[in-house]
Amino acid sequence: MTSGGIVAVGDSITNACSADLVLDGVPARSWVEWVASAAGEPLTVHARPGAASAAVHDLLPDNAERYRLGLVYVGVNNIISWRWWRRDDLEADLRNIVKRMADRADRVAVMQYPDTLGRAGTLAPYGPFLRRRVRAAQAIAARVAAESGATLIQPPALDGDRIWVDGVHPTSTGHLAMGQAALAALNLPAVDTFGHAPARSDFANWRRLELVRFRFRQPIYGIGTWLLGR
Repeated sequence: MTSGGIVAVGDSITNACSADLVLDGVPARSWVEWVASAAGEPLTVHARPGAASAAVHDLLPDNAERYRLGLVYVGVNNIISWRWWRRDDLEADLRNIVKRMADRADRVAVMQYPDTLGRAGTLAPYGPFLRRRVRAAQAIAARVAAESGATLIQPPALDGDRIWVDGVHPTSTGHLAMGQAALAALNLPAVDTFGHAPARSDFANWRRLELVRFRFRQPIYGIGTWLLGR
């Protein structure tokens, strides 16, 4: 029996939007929070920062509660890490996650990986590898969604002010754009109003400083992420 509500699984991008990344007065809400707010449904999130697909699978509890909608965005940490990147493992994990979500939700939607993930600024030395991985992962997500009957959400352009300097984590405006894309794919009303949050008064300078720090630390940060995951 469906009790209503939305259940979402994923990593840091689904878990939350950092308050540091508030831009243009858009509140610090994750994309799934925007979907739940617009749909007027309670939200349950099973997500952990840095989690690869196998870890996300283990986050799902074994319970009989059933939801109206299940949202899935899994695999970003697989793509950007040498440790976790195995395309067969990603496909098997994603297929199992979608199946488990379908067992507890009337409808399931999978967020596709954005093209710009392959151009993460902090991982620039590995750009060609990442671009190939993104294309392979996109094919996997499309295949799993088609086979399972899940809705495949085409992500918005995540560039410019919509993405943080690491090329991976959306700002608050990026999360809002992702939420709007999900709502459109699900034929649900778009977010039309929201309470504006105060943006950091020093956001522009802070972002420039963070970009310098990321560039300076890039060799160590990039290699660490590539080998060990986030």
